[in-house]
Parts: sequence; C-alpha cells; structure tokens
Amino acid sequence: KSLDKIISNMTTVGNKLVLEVLAKAFYNYKMAEVSDILIKLYEASDEAVMSTMRHIMANENSGYMLYVFQVLLNCSDKISRINTAKIVSSLVNRCFVLEKDILNETETVKICISDEELIGGSKAGEGEAKELKYVEITRSKSMAVRFWDLTMMALREKAPSSWSKFDHFLTMMRDIITGGDIQVDMVMERGGLIEFVDFMLGQNSPNCKPGERRPKMGSVYGNPNFGPLLEAVSFLILRCHTPTFTEGSQDIPKTAAKGVSKYYELTDENIQNFFLNEEFLKIAILNSCENLGEAFAHLSYKNLEVSKVIGKVILKIINTSDYEKIKN
Repeated sequence: KSLDKIISNMTTVGNKLVLEVLAKAFYNYKMAEVSDILIKLYEASDEAVMSTMRHIMANENSGYMLYVFQVLLNCSDKISRINTAKIVSSLVNRCFVLEKDILNETETVKICISDEELIGGSKAGEGEAKELKYVEITRSKSMAVRFWDLTMMALREKAPSSWSKFDHFLTMMRDIITGGDIQVDMVMERGGLIEFVDFMLGQNSPNCKPGERRPKMGSVYGNPNFGPLLEAVSFLILRCHTPTFTEGSQDIPKTAAKGVSKYYELTDENIQNFFLNEEFLKIAILNSCENLGEAFAHLSYKNLEVSKVIGKVILKIINTSDYEKIKN
C-alpha cells in the first residue's frame, strides 16, 4: 500500500510536469522521456491510473478534460501533441481493463453546469454573470467509457475547425480503438465505424441532413491528415462480416482478423453508402495506410461488383494525382 501511495504521488507530479508544464513550454525536448516514465508508472499502479482518470474526468465537460482536448487540437507544438496523445491513450486503455466489469453499468448523478464554455457550448460575454445550474443525469459508471463518449463529441464538434492540427488527436483515438477487444466492442456497439467515415466525408456524407452545414476541412494550401483514423477504420473493417462473409461461414477470408472473439455486422447498405462512396475512396487512397489494402480486399472478397467499384476509383485517382500523393 505504501508503495502504491508513493507511485500515485509520483504520477501526480509527473502528470502536472508533462501536461501542465512541458506541454506549454518552448523547450520541451525532454517531454518524450518523461512521458515514457509516466506510462511505466501507469503500468505499475492501478491506483495511479484511477486517480489520474478521476482528476481528468472531474467536471468532465468543462474542466481538465477540456484542457486535454485543447492541447491535442489547438496546441501549435507538435511534440506536445504527440506526447499528450501517447500518455492519454495509454492511460485510457489501462482504465478500460481495470473497469471491464462496470463498462455497461450506469449511475445517476447531479452535475453543475455553468454557462462557461463546454465542448460544443458557448461562453458568457465579458461582465455577464455566470449562471450555475444543477441537473440530474444518467451516465456510464466507467470513466473510460465517459472519456470515449466525450472524445466522440469533440470529434464531431471541435475537431473539424482544427483540421490542420488534429492528426495527434486522431492518433490518440486510433491507439485506444486498437488497444484491445474491450475497446473494439464498445466502439462497434456504438456505431463508431460508420461515424468515423461520416466525419471524414463531412458535407458529402449520406448522413448529412438537408440544410445541414458542416465545417469544411482543408484548403488550397493543404488537406487534413486522416491517416490515423483510416488506420482505425481499416483495423475495424477486418473484424467485420460482409455480404459474402457471413455468420457461421466456413470460408473465412485470409484478410479477416485472426484470434478475435467475434466478428461484427457490416450491412450491404453501409458498404454501398459509406465504404464505396467515391469521396471516401478518394480520401482513403490519398491518406493511404499500411492496412488499407487488406481492408479493401476484405470488403471485396468474392464480390466482383465491389472490386470493380474500388478498382475504377483507384485508376481514376492514379490518372489525376501526383505520384508522391499516391505512392503508398
């Protein structure tokens, strides 16, 4: 117990040093080294993980949680974003394991909501009184699940306007998704796979409602780096059934993920509307990642029509793009 207490105290100091000092410092070249030590402390002590998560999730809509997202989405320093993403994903993945027995449980709590800035909220004008309101809500007992839900909210509402810097926010998401079966199950049960493609498609998404205006990501000077999110999407696709690879099928594609407890349903409608969407295929090819080819092969397994659609778009992009953009 005394050792746990020492490690917990060391972790508290390390968290403040990395996230509150080095993340804001100009000379932060030691941040990677200190971050690695902090991650080892998380691995050594369950209490260090839970106390850090309690700190981050206190006043979760407007407190430290919002600060973490601001670093990941708005900080101009790449070293700060890289190491914050690495620390947070390691922490949350450990928390998922420790909370595995309460992931589906809920609790009713009273929370204080002010009119200060929330994720997706607004801020009171200068000199205006800050009104405090208490509301009763039902939420997940799991801090890891609540963290993920707020991350998805930030992806929808904050990330598009930070497209030039959000690659490490997406890296954090990818590292959580690929962190274990518990995380995969939660993401798939919440419809995360389709929501990721919907996010990348923006205004071109089939889920974009008539009259809905979504922020444009990219400009004449550059395009967003969707690479980490595409890696997560490809990783999840390989854990899915397709119209030609169904439940109980004896003919399992070589591309299907090995050693998994189950495969998830991926409907023909979603494949047609999202994964064979020409705009998504363009994004995928121009942001190509290592396992993207396997994901395409999985979707088109014994399906000539799907193979033709993907092949046509690939040829079209090859004919209209610079080699450097498509060589991967």
